[in-house]
Amino acid sequence: MSMNSTLFLVHHSENGNGVFAARLKLGDQLIGRSIENDICLSLETISRVHARISVGESGAIVRDLDSRNGTWVNNQRVTCVSVFPGQTIQFGNVPMILSHDPSGVCGVDPNEETRDPRSLLRNTPPPLQPAQTRVLGLLFEGMTEKQAAEKLEISIHTVHNHAKKIYAAYEVRSRVELLLKLLPREG
Repeated sequence: MSMNSTLFLVHHSENGNGVFAARLKLGDQLIGRSIENDICLSLETISRVHARISVGESGAIVRDLDSRNGTWVNNQRVTCVSVFPGQTIQFGNVPMILSHDPSGVCGVDPNEETRDPRSLLRNTPPPLQPAQTRVLGLLFEGMTEKQAAEKLEISIHTVHNHAKKIYAAYEVRSRVELLLKLLPREG
């Protein structure tokens, strides 16, 4: 049983007359055109199973599932990336704002205390190379380095080197520490 988070995916209609807001649950949710998805966007530019969003307390990880029209964050096409309130996530040609406010007016929780800006810098995900981001996505899905190498059709040594750089960027020493840092906590 998943608990609801305080985050919403909000879409404003093109004519400005309507707002669609989907409250996100903690954990994984599928987004796509098919009604079997957790969030159904039945539009022709959305793939049957378009993307997965993994929601934590303060943000989420969005992963494109080889969709035809792509997943975009702040106008950049992505395969797997961390997202935070206030950012725009576009599935196909459907832009949505990740927000604490179901109207999507702002991305910041009005009830949240003001944060020291230095803490925000510490919580910013480290920049990764595209190849490292692909490896991170596969490790996050639970693949071993060997499985990731086979999936990406590259050397296991290359995957291992990417994994070492990912661990260094996230300041962890192991895959377990990495997953604990990235996965949403229950309760």
